Amino acid sequence: IYYHPNKNVGGSGGFARGMIECRHQTPKATHVLLMDDDVIILPDSIFRTYVLLKNIKSEYKNSFIGGAMLLLEEKNIQHEDIGTINNMGMCTPLKPRWNHFWLRDNLLNERFYKGENMYQGWWYCCIPMNVIEENGLPLPLFIRTDDIEYSARCKADIITMNGICVWHMEFYGKYNGSIDIYQVDRNFLIAQATTGVYPECDFLKMRLKKFYRDNILKHEYGTAELSLRAFEDYMKGPRFIMQDKGESIIKENAKFNNDFKPLNEFEQMGVDVYSDPYWDGQRGKAKKWIYRITYNGHRFYPKKFLSKEPVIIPFDCGYTPSKMAMKKTFIAVNPATKQGCIKELNKEKFKELQKRYHKDMRYYSKNGEKIKNS
Repeated sequence: IYYHPNKNVGGSGGFARGMIECRHQTPKATHVLLMDDDVIILPDSIFRTYVLLKNIKSEYKNSFIGGAMLLLEEKNIQHEDIGTINNMGMCTPLKPRWNHFWLRDNLLNERFYKGENMYQGWWYCCIPMNVIEENGLPLPLFIRTDDIEYSARCKADIITMNGICVWHMEFYGKYNGSIDIYQVDRNFLIAQATTGVYPECDFLKMRLKKFYRDNILKHEYGTAELSLRAFEDYMKGPRFIMQDKGESIIKENAKFNNDFKPLNEFEQMGVDVYSDPYWDGQRGKAKKWIYRITYNGHRFYPKKFLSKEPVIIPFDCGYTPSKMAMKKTFIAVNPATKQGCIKELNKEKFKELQKRYHKDMRYYSKNGEKIKNS
C-alpha cells in the first residue's frame, strides 16, 4: 500500500493524482479503482471485482466495472447502479430503486439494462489503465460531473454485478446551491464544450436558465446569483479552470447558501411547517398569467397586494408555482433535517440580478462559439 499526500484539489484532482501514480508505479497497475472518501465498503466487493477482471472475456477488456450505491440510512435500498442524463440535463438512476431485502428485486437488478447517456458514478468505478492512457485524465473541475464527462469521453461500456457496491449517505437532504447549482451548471457547460457530451441536452436552457428563473420566483436570490456566477466563470474559458482555485471558489460561494434553523422556530407564523413542502395546488388561468408577467410580483405588481400569509416551499430544486403565486413570504423547508429558512420578496435584488442576467446573455450571444472553441 502506497500513501501519496495530496493537497485539496477536489474529487477530480484526487482521482487524477491516483491515476498518475498507478500508471507510474512498478509494476504499472492494470486497473484503477476510484471510490469516494465517505463510503462504507465490504472487502468482498473488491474481491469480486478482482475475480471478475481475472476471468473477463477479451471483448470486455476495456469495460468499466461499476459498483452500486446503496443507502447508508437504509442499507437494503439501492439508489443507483448506473446513471443516465435526461434531455432536461438531470442525472437519474437507470435502474429502479430496488429493495435488496427482496429476492425478486435482487434478481431483477442483474438483468441487462441499456439506456441513453449512461455514466458510472465514482463512488465505486474500476477503469482499465489502457483506457486512461488512451483518453487522458479527468477534467480539473474540482467537484461534480467529472465522472459523467469521463464516462462520455471514454464511451464507457459499464459492467455491474450484485455484491459489488458501497453504502453512501442519501443525496436528498444534502442539497446546497454552491455545489448543486454553481458546480453542476458550470461543469456541464464545460463538459459539453470539451467532450461534446450529450449533444441533445441544452444545459444552458434546460438547466441554468430554468433554475435561475425558478430561484428568482422562489425568492432564492443567493442561489439565482450562483447560476450567474457559474455562467460567468464558464465564459472565462479554459484559463479559469487551469488555476488552482477550486477550494477557494467553494468557500466563496458558500456565503450564498441558506442559513437554516430548526422548524420549531417557525411554528408561530401560522402555517404547518411540518406539512409536505412538495405538494402543490391548482392555479386559475388569470393567476397563472399574472404570475408569469409580473415574475411572481417582482415587477408591475404593488407589494401591498401580495398575500402576507407565508407558505411552505421545498428547500431544493422542487418548484411549486401554484402555492407560491402572489405570496410575499416563503418558508423553505428541508424535511430530512427538519430545518427551514425565511424567503422574502426583494424587488431591488430582482432588478439587480435581471440586469446582470441580460448583460451575461448579450455577451454570450456575441462570444459563445469563441468560448466553446477555446
